[in-house]
Amino acid sequence: MSIRFIVGRSGVGKTRVILDEIKQACDSVPQGDPIYVIVPDQMSFHMEYQLLKQSEHPSLMRVQGLSFSRFAYRILQETGGLSRYHLDQVGLAILLQKVMNEKKEDLTVFPFYANKPGFINKVSEMIAEFKNYCVSPSQLFQCVNQPHEDLNWSLQSTKKINDLAVLYETFQQVSFNKYLMSEDYYTLLSEQIANSQTVANSDFYVDGYHIFNKQEELILFQLMKYAKSVTVVLTHDLNSESQVFEMSGRTLTRLQNGAEERGLTYEICELTAHEQSRFFKASALNHLEKHFLQVPLVPSNEEGISFFTAANRRIEVEEVAKRIHHLVHHDGCTYSDIAIYTGDAAAYDELIAAIFTKFEIPMFLDYKESMLYHPLMTMIYHLFDVILNQWRHESLFTVIKTGLLMNVEGFKKGQSFYELYQAYQRQVDLLENYCLARNLKKSDWQTSEDWVYERYQGLGRGYVKTDADLELEQKVNRIRKEVSTLISSFESKLKKAKTYKDYAIATFSFLEECQVPQKLALFEESAQELQDLKLYKQHGQVWNQLLSLFEQLVEIGQEEAVSLEDFVNVFKSGIEEMAYATVPPRLDQVSIGELRRARYQLVSDLTTPGQYGIKHAFVLGVNEGQIPKSMTESSLLSETERESLKAFGIELAPSLVQTQIDEQFILYTVFTSPKESLTLSYASSNDEGKEFLPSYIYAHLRSLFPDAPEDHVGREWEEEVYEHLTTHSQTVAHLIATLKQYPNRRSYYEPLLDYYQETQPIVYQMIMQILNYQNEVTNLDAQITKQLYSDEIVASVSRLELFNQCEFAHYLRYGLKLKEREQYKLDLPHIGELYHEALKRIAELIKKENRTFADLTPDECLTLSKMVSDELSEQLLYKILRQSKRMMKLTERLTQVVYKTLLGLKYQGNHSAFKPLFFELPFDTQQTTGIHLKSRELPNGFKLSLKGIIDRVDVAKNEKGDHAYLRIIDYKSSEKDLELDKVYYGLSLQLLTYLDIVVSNALQLIDMPAEIGGLLYFHVHRPFISHDVDDLLRQEAYEQKVEQMQHEKYKMNGYLPEDYEVVHLSDQRLSEQSKSDIVPITLKKDGSFSARGNATLTGESLQMLRRYTNQMIEESATRITQGQLNINPMKYGKSTACDYCQYRGICQFDPDFLGNESRLLPKMKADLALEAMKCKLEEGGDGDE
Repeated sequence: MSIRFIVGRSGVGKTRVILDEIKQACDSVPQGDPIYVIVPDQMSFHMEYQLLKQSEHPSLMRVQGLSFSRFAYRILQETGGLSRYHLDQVGLAILLQKVMNEKKEDLTVFPFYANKPGFINKVSEMIAEFKNYCVSPSQLFQCVNQPHEDLNWSLQSTKKINDLAVLYETFQQVSFNKYLMSEDYYTLLSEQIANSQTVANSDFYVDGYHIFNKQEELILFQLMKYAKSVTVVLTHDLNSESQVFEMSGRTLTRLQNGAEERGLTYEICELTAHEQSRFFKASALNHLEKHFLQVPLVPSNEEGISFFTAANRRIEVEEVAKRIHHLVHHDGCTYSDIAIYTGDAAAYDELIAAIFTKFEIPMFLDYKESMLYHPLMTMIYHLFDVILNQWRHESLFTVIKTGLLMNVEGFKKGQSFYELYQAYQRQVDLLENYCLARNLKKSDWQTSEDWVYERYQGLGRGYVKTDADLELEQKVNRIRKEVSTLISSFESKLKKAKTYKDYAIATFSFLEECQVPQKLALFEESAQELQDLKLYKQHGQVWNQLLSLFEQLVEIGQEEAVSLEDFVNVFKSGIEEMAYATVPPRLDQVSIGELRRARYQLVSDLTTPGQYGIKHAFVLGVNEGQIPKSMTESSLLSETERESLKAFGIELAPSLVQTQIDEQFILYTVFTSPKESLTLSYASSNDEGKEFLPSYIYAHLRSLFPDAPEDHVGREWEEEVYEHLTTHSQTVAHLIATLKQYPNRRSYYEPLLDYYQETQPIVYQMIMQILNYQNEVTNLDAQITKQLYSDEIVASVSRLELFNQCEFAHYLRYGLKLKEREQYKLDLPHIGELYHEALKRIAELIKKENRTFADLTPDECLTLSKMVSDELSEQLLYKILRQSKRMMKLTERLTQVVYKTLLGLKYQGNHSAFKPLFFELPFDTQQTTGIHLKSRELPNGFKLSLKGIIDRVDVAKNEKGDHAYLRIIDYKSSEKDLELDKVYYGLSLQLLTYLDIVVSNALQLIDMPAEIGGLLYFHVHRPFISHDVDDLLRQEAYEQKVEQMQHEKYKMNGYLPEDYEVVHLSDQRLSEQSKSDIVPITLKKDGSFSARGNATLTGESLQMLRRYTNQMIEESATRITQGQLNINPMKYGKSTACDYCQYRGICQFDPDFLGNESRLLPKMKADLALEAMKCKLEEGGDGDE
């Protein structure tokens, strides 16, 4: 037997030595004894390929390249030991969750985390580590039961390690002589090597490892003892005292000591640099290899190493893609000559995949992608949540939207499944809209009666079902019944199930009933049709993986009884571990991997026979905390607990401190892996702008190569931009992006633009359209306008106000009729609707009795408030106020608001000559009740029909009764005042329009002419009254003060005519007091109007406001019918039309974008606003009808 250690620094040709030896042996004795080359999993493909390439005849049958796990399987096939059932990661998760469920009573810490996603994976990792380092459950129990005196061993640590010991022991008992996990193969292999004739006759080479766990060490020691020869290759310098080589030095020492303890002799062969070394022609890399982290620093001006800083990670990856494109298309490299290393795979993998696809760069990402987000896994995962959580909406629609419950019986071969799937999703959207608006429960889904589709139109409004509503109703019911039938059937099967096997059979039967295999085949065809190769392969893998999960589930659970909840936890644990198998699709591709795992020294050189290894390496994300990695505790055991276990003789994986030291060696091997060039980069910030700092390693290498180029990418425009033009799509994208940002540098790009104009005119036209694009819209022509609005536009005043806020928002709402999904939630508009309807109904009740608010007693106010609120709670938004105790409590609060408001109205009625005449008075051109208006002729031939409902109209007459006054009261659920500058801008026309309509139609309403009595807002609310301690001590005075303050809180805002008669009719006590608590009026002692505290307008101003309002209404309607729809949101003070606009995502208005400026509407005082309106009327006519 022969034992040899081949050591040497990076790049000296250690692997070349063993490959040459193997080739020579195979050439001289083609049918000789077996030769095995053991390498890490991620390196096995490249090793086998190199062995195959260097073979000149069928002598490859003599040599095999494989990993420890594959070698174990090979030997156990010969010696026996494979009769036990193999558990992969999925099966292991299933078994561990099952053990966790069974041992809940014996565990103290873990039950709180048992059902959290990823926890079982952590337990699995811990048990794997125990096995890899040959730790038994009894050792753990010994630590728990006999704590060391000198250790700081907390009670929590004791409980945690006891839980691990319990789980580990139970797992071992359950799996003994029954199941095998990956680590068990190593144990069996080390036991069976002595019995293997294959081992006895074979030569072994071990390469690509830097460290071995205890199980791997035991296997090596057994091979050293029983094999013909063993050669272990390590990257190490026997003469170096640098900390860089501590990791490999530690490994070599452990192997030497192990051999000596077993009485074995060995030789050490150290290789040094020579003319065939990796860096012979790359002096910069040669210098880096010799002086990495060396003190004192030895700077060099050699070429071959470069640096760049990017504004963010996306720009960093794009820059690498550009450089790779240049290497391949200009420098004659192949993609396989290039490797990319990252320190944070989670931050870079998805970015690299997306950007490299755009740059048409073939790549292989060395990572396992979870199957959890495949439609099939998503459906099953959430299907159990549907059953366990009473068909909760979120889970239910997650299942439905996968498309796997879709009925495909009518689908015919040759049809596009993608189109069918899209049509189904549109119908699902309609179904979800229906459900979101109604808060449907399980019983609603399972009812035998059809769902009735009725739109909620508001309180007290009738609804007539249209043909479109009937069609929608049929679609909703059809899908609902299909979904309900399938899930209800599955639920009933689960209720009958008792054992793991029963539940597995029920779940599998459900999938077959849903025709999942057939649908997955259709998904495959659709992916093929869309030329999505990745998706095509994923659809092809997922069903077989799921079948494997069912097989392992039944194998593990058998006929054992289990609750549905525990079965679901076990099943979900299995799904969470499922991942897609990834195979390199081609040889010529960029290799991408995490730097601690990647091994690219054997990647084939496709241009030079017999050569291997990458030529160019890019290391991304050389940021502080990433390279080298800031080690954080991610295991179930903390560093303190690991150190405590070490004191008991239990040695596990290297500590965080040791791992950080070992990181230096990892970086050394990565930086010295290419033959020709190394590029390091880092991102200076993330997408949110948070600053990132470079790593000290980056700074060290910059100091080592002070003259090396360092670029700063993504901050300023570069004159060398032509060097970064790559694929057609990226060139066009880059050209557009640059010219949009720097339009003044267009002349620099004229040659490229000329090229596209001459050779690809369609592309050129597209480029110019984008470059000339501004976020503007074209007005509608007359024909389209008529199609949208008809010849006669029917509009409320609030609609015209919206148009004056933003024309485009008006077009989306009233032209295209876009609206947000109706949600089953109580919003402020619903509460305002309830207040309005409550006051209306109460007013109608007392009017029938010829009474007013002033006639009500406080008790009657309370009784009426309760009665009407109870009625409305049964009608408001699908009975939302009856759905929960919280909503019932809210109803009580809303009742209090109505009650307090009635008290306020009663008080005002007692002291005012104005009495309510109409409540909720409608008006339009078709009205048979209310006010009938005539259509208005617009200048462009269209007609305008105004419609609306006036909350309240009050009337008062003078003492003689020959003079009548009408005033408008508008109820608001939030405080509001009439701002005349908003009237000028057309933003607040409602109150004046209502006033004009009422006064103009006085004869129709009260059989006599009337003058203006006021236009006021009444705030419907429950006043909040503050007080101090002294007030509470004088109860009677306190109660009077509270009552007085409440009355003041209900004082109305708005304007009254500057007319003493009207003012005194509004508040009949003004002769006794100077300030009204009903209307905004304050008088001096002599009875004249005070300079402050008054909101009055002269008769002339009120008439002018009426004329101006009519003019603004007609102007607005005319502009609507002219097809105007500019994206022109107003800005008034601090508020803008965009603040609460539901269409912001559609118009994409951006104040920072050229041409996207808000319409600034300066605030004006009332007198200036009146003067501005007067001037505008004089310029454009009086605006009378």
